[in-house]
Amino acid sequence: MINMPPPVDTLVPGLAFEGEDAKIVTEGTLTIGGYVSQAQVQFIDGNLDIEKDWDAYIQKLKDMGVEEYIAAYQRGYDAYMAAAEAAGN
Repeated sequence: MINMPPPVDTLVPGLAFEGEDAKIVTEGTLTIGGYVSQAQVQFIDGNLDIEKDWDAYIQKLKDMGVEEYIAAYQRGYDAYMAAAEAAGN
């Protein structure tokens, strides 16, 4: 097996969040991340059925604020990329 690092343009940078976005990301990482991990195990072990339970799973994520969570990450990424571009990277 050849050990090669992934291409740099495929890596997600370490992002810093401030203010409300920091709160959204911190809380979402705990609640949404925990729910995703739990549901992943349940889908694998058969306690949740991918055909029957998927829509409810997605709705629960929406109810937990996953869209705001993703938007906060997108703002952090956009700010990172703008700073990298301004620095000439």
